[in-house]
Amino acid sequence: TQRLMDTTSSLYVCLLLFTSWVDPSHQIIVFAKQGSTAILPCKLSDLSNQTLTVSWRTIKNKVFERTNNQTYQGKAHKGRVNIPEDELIKGNCSLVLKHVKLSDSARYYSYLMKADRNDPINTVQLSVEAEETPEKRRNERVATL
Repeated sequence: TQRLMDTTSSLYVCLLLFTSWVDPSHQIIVFAKQGSTAILPCKLSDLSNQTLTVSWRTIKNKVFERTNNQTYQGKAHKGRVNIPEDELIKGNCSLVLKHVKLSDSARYYSYLMKADRNDPINTVQLSVEAEETPEKRRNERVATL
């Protein structure tokens, strides 16, 4: 199972690399296994703003917001989300979501917050797949016999 997990992790990294080159006007889809870490890609093209404020939201909730070293984490994602500050100053506003849950499956929107407006950056659909347990595999095997 460790080998399968390593292979799965490698596939998610490849998916992340692939989605980094997708045109931001197209929706990006990220797949993650329940309990794993998902990275929702985001790249800022304009770094001229000294104080960067980036916000990630779903339709229902604010998920995460970072202004320099200050952060806000939404209740449903508290302790599981981050945009590393050292990455943000380089223009990488990707959201790191740890220990993903099935309930995290949603469309996520990232914004660059400005004094007079919020500029959309990216839209990412996160699809969380249920963790496959040994018991579930046994039951599936028995059902096919």
